[in-house]
Amino acid sequence: MLMAVFVEAPWSVIREATPVLIDGKSVAILDRSSAYWKAKGNATWGDAIRGFRVSMVAMGGFGLAAVTLELFDVVDDFYAAKTSEEKNVIIVKGISVFAMGVGSTFQLMSGLSPASTFTIAAMSPWFSVALLVIGSIYLFTTMALNYFKQDSVGWWLRKCCWSTTLDYRYAETADGEHEEVRALMEIQLSPQVHVKSTVNYENRYLGKGDYYSVAVQNGAGVQVRLPNVLRGQSVHFNIVSTKRPWGVLPVEKIDQPTHEAFLDRGQFRKAEQFGTLTNKPAGKASEDFT
Repeated sequence: MLMAVFVEAPWSVIREATPVLIDGKSVAILDRSSAYWKAKGNATWGDAIRGFRVSMVAMGGFGLAAVTLELFDVVDDFYAAKTSEEKNVIIVKGISVFAMGVGSTFQLMSGLSPASTFTIAAMSPWFSVALLVIGSIYLFTTMALNYFKQDSVGWWLRKCCWSTTLDYRYAETADGEHEEVRALMEIQLSPQVHVKSTVNYENRYLGKGDYYSVAVQNGAGVQVRLPNVLRGQSVHFNIVSTKRPWGVLPVEKIDQPTHEAFLDRGQFRKAEQFGTLTNKPAGKASEDFT
């Protein structure tokens, strides 16, 4: 889509341009710069070359940046994978991401050097077909990963004594049975967490006396439900918050502490109210809704 919108118009001019005779030599449109053709009075060719170069450099640079960030996620997923099926799919996904990076490199180089063979390859119909196939493989592997990934319960079922996957079963020893029971108890005693962003609505000026309402996030509500067997006991846990810088960079820990908000506004509520957060900020910690 980007190729069609940003590149097709200037490329159609370049593709249809015929060489001209200058000082007894045949000169093609890509043999000279945009400034040269404008100086010769051919503004159409000059604008076409400039538009083509800007579009290709922008697409290639954006593609390489996206591929680099995606490769970080692929590497993290590979080391976090638990089964061979997941690792095999991640490898295929990584290859498709690398191939898209190669395609973006061709686009970037064709923008930097329009007269090179990179331009011939990048503007070939087969190049677009190849990118379409690679993109389809990427989407398919992403869907396959979502299918193969398992939560803690699914992973325990894969490893338990009656599982059909012999490669991942717990050892048929006393230690293996103890580990199986311990893992099940860990699942049963794990807390549940529900998070919902809170927003306030602001009016933004649209022009000509019109306004539109915009939801602006001003915080978040967090609910933690502990198992019933822990009732009446003291539970110690750490509160760690994370963020994804710019929405695309790898997740990192937030240095600003968040436990003060839990101490100031933490409330005990009935278990039936779990998952029913509203858009209103929480009250004081002294309020008890149980």
